[in-house]
Amino acid sequence: MFEQTFKNIDDVLWKEAACTTELDYKTLTRKLTADTAKQVKKTAKEGIAA
Repeated sequence: MFEQTFKNIDDVLWKEAACTTELDYKTLTRKLTADTAKQVKKTAKEGIAA
């Protein structure tokens, strides 16, 4: 179940984001990971302040 979900995400990143090289793909996934980490940190801080 999870494997298919991750494969679908991977397919979208390659096709929809117009990744033409592995470097494009790695750059995009690194940015997505960093953005997700920032959002989690922000949400955690807001939860503590509430």
